[in-house]
Amino acid sequence: MSLVPPARAPEAETSSEVTEYELKASMLGHFLGYTTWPAGSFESASAPVRLLVVGKDPFGRVLDAALGKKKVGQRSIVVERVAKLPDEITAHAVFCGGLDPAQRLALIDLLARRPVLLVGDAPAFAADGGCVNFYLEGKGVRFEVNPDAAKLAGLSLSSEMMKLARLVKTRRER
Repeated sequence: MSLVPPARAPEAETSSEVTEYELKASMLGHFLGYTTWPAGSFESASAPVRLLVVGKDPFGRVLDAALGKKKVGQRSIVVERVAKLPDEITAHAVFCGGLDPAQRLALIDLLARRPVLLVGDAPAFAADGGCVNFYLEGKGVRFEVNPDAAKLAGLSLSSEMMKLARLVKTRRER
């Protein structure tokens, strides 16, 4: 599996063009494949990677279609959704959907130092302590990585992923 370079998000002029969230869903699948979780993160060798979308789900069925048959090694990917910030999260990866800024920070704080790949698409999400953040540049979908947040979570992100990312530092204490 190879991580694609930053992708373009063309405007939807015809039904054959890829939407922004189709690109993000595909890239999210690649991020899962390029993440190594610490030993003991999974219940068994065949346990699935659990991805939780917290807040408003901008993907809809696009995420299920993109990840439904995808594997991370031998593991399937299970997508779950919750509308509100839960008290406890047991997923391996979390996408922060449409949460207000205070809830986003609460989610980042809840998952700090836990082996969870935290991905978002809000301004400064990675700088606030998320692991990966999508952003738009022109018509392109790009991503930034906060290596310190990933390390704090005990995650290892592949060098292939890192070389395609814009690297950011955490700008606040946690």
